[in-house]
Amino acid sequence: MIEVAARVYRTRRAGERYDTDAPTTLRGASQVPLDVVVDQISLSGCHIVTPEEVSVGELISLGIAGLGRVEALVVRRTRTGYGCAFISHVPPSLLARVGEDTPVVALSDDRPLHVFDADADVPDVEKLPIRTRFLLIAGFCALSWIAIITFIAAI
Repeated sequence: MIEVAARVYRTRRAGERYDTDAPTTLRGASQVPLDVVVDQISLSGCHIVTPEEVSVGELISLGIAGLGRVEALVVRRTRTGYGCAFISHVPPSLLARVGEDTPVVALSDDRPLHVFDADADVPDVEKLPIRTRFLLIAGFCALSWIAIITFIAAI
């Protein structure tokens, strides 16, 4: 387990700010992943360190080690990176895990965990009789071989 030394800042922010060096993957509008570092984090946002260019006002997705994937808005540029405000809800209990070497999972993903829906209506599909299906498959195979033989003969 990795221990992270944290310093708490008392500010007018909605939550306490913590120092960290959490490896993070940033995805912007282009969806190209960028490796960045989150050096400060709070319940309301974070500061990312990166030499890459990110637009102020851009909606981004951050995959933060130990926390998961969160949606954020880039609100300001700093000397070393960018200040971001979280759009996704970040549970306070997960802030203590920021920087741990754990898989990144989505925090605010509304997609279902599985595709099967037991309550969905199953559509009635009329299948052709087996003999008709067999004749169609055999016919398409014969046509394919005829096309191949004609092509080879033309060469």
